[in-house]
Amino acid sequence: MPRPRIAPESYLLAALCLIDLLLTVYLVQAGVAVEANPILNIYLQAGLWPFIGAKLLLTLGPLTALELLRSRRPGFVQRALRLAIGLYLLLYTVGLWRVNLG
Repeated sequence: MPRPRIAPESYLLAALCLIDLLLTVYLVQAGVAVEANPILNIYLQAGLWPFIGAKLLLTLGPLTALELLRSRRPGFVQRALRLAIGLYLLLYTVGLWRVNLG
């Protein structure tokens, strides 16, 4: 079976980041949340569009690099993407817990 043009894990990680972006924008605009990532918070303080641009760049840049590398090192890229998905979900959960319950 031929390898898909873009890895399913890349789609999943991009979707998680997009959901995070949309939810963050909505909750920050509603005044009920802050950006927990100190790097992205700098961009959020500069405005909504710099934040969105930074979030997309910091998501799509590494995903593009991994997709380009995937033709040479498919196993490594698959493991890296799966690790990134797991860490993203873990850090997101820990961040939500610390902000809301900590």
